[in-house]
Amino acid sequence: MSLGAWGDESWEPCDAVAITEMLLRMPPPITLGLIVNRPAGGMSFHGRLFQARMWRETAMAIRYDRPTMTGTGRRWHLEIGHHTYDDSLRRARVNVYLARRLNRQSCKLSRPNQP
Repeated sequence: MSLGAWGDESWEPCDAVAITEMLLRMPPPITLGLIVNRPAGGMSFHGRLFQARMWRETAMAIRYDRPTMTGTGRRWHLEIGHHTYDDSLRRARVNVYLARRLNRQSCKLSRPNQP
């Protein structure tokens, strides 16, 4: 793994202090559990449902060896993507859960005076 992938800074640390200073200058990753480096504004309800569909297709491709809508099959997901059936299904469920939360929040915002 190339350490230069973190940013456009040159990576030439010479001692522990230089490495620590370089790591502290890097921007922190934006993460909320399974969702890493999500956009600053978050994802929409439809975006979450789309992600859930993609992860479910990945799980079905692994379990039943049928290609996804992008044409990738079981072998690609296992050998190149390093996905597993359980992890893909879990990610799909998380995205459905987050879509439901977004939907509930939008309903509360549209009716502010109701309990």
